[in-house]
Amino acid sequence: MNAPPSPRRVLVALLLTAAWIAPQTATADWLVTRDGSQIETEGPWEQKGRLVVFTDAEGQLRSLRASDVDFEASAEATEAALRPPEAPVEVNVEEPPPRSVLVLTDADVNQVDPEDLLAEAEGDTEAAPSAAANALVVSNWDQLSQPEGGLLVSGTLVNNASYLATQISVEVSVYDSEGVLVGELPARLSSDSLSPEESLTFRTIFPELVGVANATFRITNRGFETTPDSNPDSDEFGDETGEATEVALPQTPVV
Repeated sequence: MNAPPSPRRVLVALLLTAAWIAPQTATADWLVTRDGSQIETEGPWEQKGRLVVFTDAEGQLRSLRASDVDFEASAEATEAALRPPEAPVEVNVEEPPPRSVLVLTDADVNQVDPEDLLAEAEGDTEAAPSAAANALVVSNWDQLSQPEGGLLVSGTLVNNASYLATQISVEVSVYDSEGVLVGELPARLSSDSLSPEESLTFRTIFPELVGVANATFRITNRGFETTPDSNPDSDEFGDETGEATEVALPQTPVV
């Protein structure tokens, strides 16, 4: 019966095996050509005269002309391949602080009664006709072709306000059937002031027109309203028994 091998013989056998395997697992090198191409070699390459001989990654024996090889770049590429990879850099990302939240309750908000809003809306609706009535308005207008040429546009202006209107001016704009503005001129007035509920006439002539489809009137003025005065003999501008107060009249175009 054979005796088992001694520990010393086992150690020698392992060392011989490692010495045989080491050349087979040599680290690959890299060749870099003048045109920038890179070739991975199996084991180190060798320069023999004008040739560089190497075994490629597929185990095939190959060669290159030494003049086509960039030896400095080949050495740098081989060194970079042997360099251990750098450990990834750990970046600590701080989480943003939580956003503050504003909480509102019924106690923080002024409560509005829907009925109050409805009453205000009704009050505005009722006040609108009154404001519109207190203005200078064109009650009627007409156009007439002139025998000597041109178009006469005339009309009547009524003071629906409760105060005296002064410095009145009327600008007349006329349009054709397609709504295109064809003329715009100031009108001549029979008076530049108008008491409440009274009227005046205005007119203007468009020399190159014979007829229009529509007209609008831009009215501007200044107003004076009288208020009761304790002095019955007061003769300030306005009523003999009142104080003159300047007010603004609406200046919207009137069709």
